[in-house]
Amino acid sequence: MIANDRGVSVETTKTERLTMTVEEAGETLGISRATAYLLARTGGIPVIRLGERRLVVPKAQLQKMLEGRNNDHNNFEPKR
Repeated sequence: MIANDRGVSVETTKTERLTMTVEEAGETLGISRATAYLLARTGGIPVIRLGERRLVVPKAQLQKMLEGRNNDHNNFEPKR
């Protein structure tokens, strides 16, 4: 809450982002930036391309992907 120019408290809401950058996804996953981009490029993490250069990772898809993985940490096979 913040006070407006009349001193009246006004509730503000900040819209939560539905996506994160590839770098943020890497931080979330505990992997390096380079590994995050490698996984984005090879299909290891879900990405949406915006324009020619911008990649974003949908938070919901990343969460679903993580929930669907079993406990075997060696089950990723990159696309070739």
